[in-house]
Amino acid sequence: MEDGWIKLHRKMREWQHYQRPSVRLVFEELLFCANTKPAWFHGIKVNRGETMVSIETICAYTGFARATVVAALKILEETKEIKRSKCWRGIRTKIVNFDKYQDNGSSESSTGSSSKTELLIEPQSELQTELLIEPEQELKKDKKEKNNIDANASTSGAAAPDPEMSSQESVDYVGLMKFFNRTMEEAGAIIPRCKSCDGKRREFVRARIREHGLDAVYEMITKASQSDFLNGKSRSGWIADFTWLFRPSNFQKVLEGNYDNRTKNYNGQQNNQPSTGSNPKNTVTGFKVIKAGG
Repeated sequence: MEDGWIKLHRKMREWQHYQRPSVRLVFEELLFCANTKPAWFHGIKVNRGETMVSIETICAYTGFARATVVAALKILEETKEIKRSKCWRGIRTKIVNFDKYQDNGSSESSTGSSSKTELLIEPQSELQTELLIEPEQELKKDKKEKNNIDANASTSGAAAPDPEMSSQESVDYVGLMKFFNRTMEEAGAIIPRCKSCDGKRREFVRARIREHGLDAVYEMITKASQSDFLNGKSRSGWIADFTWLFRPSNFQKVLEGNYDNRTKNYNGQQNNQPSTGSNPKNTVTGFKVIKAGG
């Protein structure tokens, strides 16, 4: 696996995910791990351009948290850069058009140039609506909303849109909603699915992306989908929703792992209650007050 090399054409800079570090590094790691010729892995034939690399291994080489790697893989699947399928020894990942990445033809030739160009220019398909470049209709609608920002938006943590944010940095709210709903569905979460991202929700999302970056948003959504506490598996039975997750303080807590599933306590029971003071309802249940001296 350590022998050989891979080729990266300068056209890679035009790739839709190039400026998203987590997605780009995860994809590059898959290129490093992919077979250059067919090989067998525990009785499974792994073809050229395929790999059985685990999420844990990708985490080790990239330094990303598991949730970040999972989110990046989902994005790569959604935009048809890779295909993943389960088998009895793990998950097989196939890099779509791997041979085009490793084309040995001269880049100066017309065939070689056209091959690489076809690879790295974004496909004209419905998947483009899920990219981070906002559709023209959304841009027009968003410009109208910029002129009608609530004067009290700062109290909710959703600051006014950054005037320096260009149209290319605008958010595809539809794509984000689809990612949110799909992630909850795949995790078996009972957090309500998001059906609309208008009004305050849009302000919250925009503010969180500006503060933390889009990769952090994907990581937060993945963490929330896996949290027992946020999915009602606690003494209070409280369930989070899209708006709650994107409020500034709540977003930060979920991202930092305050609502991650806890280990078993000394009674052998699962402790899914977050740390003291982080209960969303600020209620204390299951305890009784004992007066001193009595």
